[in-house]
Amino acid sequence: MTSSVLPSTRLTCSPSSPQQSNHLTSFLCNGNMPLSCGQERIGIDSKYEQEGKVQFVIDAVYAVAHALHNMHRDLCPERSGICPEMEMAGGKKLLKYIRAVSFNGSAGTSVTFNRNGDAPGRYDLFQYQLSNGSSPGYKLIGQWMDMLQLNVSITAD
Repeated sequence: MTSSVLPSTRLTCSPSSPQQSNHLTSFLCNGNMPLSCGQERIGIDSKYEQEGKVQFVIDAVYAVAHALHNMHRDLCPERSGICPEMEMAGGKKLLKYIRAVSFNGSAGTSVTFNRNGDAPGRYDLFQYQLSNGSSPGYKLIGQWMDMLQLNVSITAD
């Protein structure tokens, strides 16, 4: 099992031409954007707030990368680059490798796929509770991740 953890991501840009590079540098580094040119970081201490679905995109990219790596290891051992066997493998073979990946995703949860190619369901279970000691509201009382996990100690006051 391969582990991938993204505690902090460095932002980099690779413009395809010198003209784009000059425009990008001018835009980012001449006061048009509040960046430090090369010192940008996304992590726990940054003010950046990630949209909630980005982790799924990150995990999807990692799933394909792991699958391609494993496919290369199996079909092109001791070679760098794409060998003829991998070039001719096709989408069905790649899908087989994607379904076989297993790693820790960007949110720290396991990324796996079942035989149909679906990720396992993960659900938080909430219960609306009225209590004397706190304001009424939904309280997290458990999770479903391949099996039910309840925290029976969380009850209304």
